Amino acid sequence: MGETALETKREIDETRAHLGETLQALQQRTRRSLDVKTQLQSNRQVQVSLAGLGVAIAGLVTVAVLRRQRRSGADRLLRKLKLNAVRQRLGDLGEDARAWSAAQKRLVRASSKSEEAELERRQRIARRLIVRPPRRRSPRSLRVTRRNLSTAPPARSSPMAKDATRPSYPNG
Repeated sequence: MGETALETKREIDETRAHLGETLQALQQRTRRSLDVKTQLQSNRQVQVSLAGLGVAIAGLVTVAVLRRQRRSGADRLLRKLKLNAVRQRLGDLGEDARAWSAAQKRLVRASSKSEEAELERRQRIARRLIVRPPRRRSPRSLRVTRRNLSTAPPARSSPMAKDATRPSYPNG
C-alpha cells in the first residue's frame, strides 16, 4: 500500500479499473459461450454435430415417406378400418356360428328321436288294433254272476257227451 492517502486512493482506483475490465471480459465470454449463433460461427464441433442431426432427421423422414408410398391403397384402407378388430369380430362370429350349428344339430337329433318315438308309439297302437292278442280272463271275469249264467253256454258233463245244439250226423 501506498505511503500516503493519495497513493492508496490511486492504487484502489487502478485495482477497481482492473477488476471492472476483468468482470467485463468474463461477462462477454459468458455471453459468447451461451449464444447459439456465436457458437455455430466459432465452434467446429457444434457445426458438425448439428449437421449430422439434420441429416439423420432428413433420413428418417425419407424412410417414412417411402414406406408410406409402398403401401397400397387397400393396405391403407385396412389400416384405417382397424383390420385386427374386424378379424377378431369375424372370429367371434365364426365361433358363434359353430355354436349355433352344434345346437341346431342337437335339436334336430332330439326332434328326430321324438319323431321316432312318436312313430313307434303309433306303430304299437296300430299293431294292437289290427292284431289283438287273446284276452286273458281275470279272476273277476271267471266268477259266476247272473249275467254270466244267462249268457253262458250249457255245461257239458263229459267231453264225449253230445251237445243238444249240435246237429248229429248218422256216421259221426
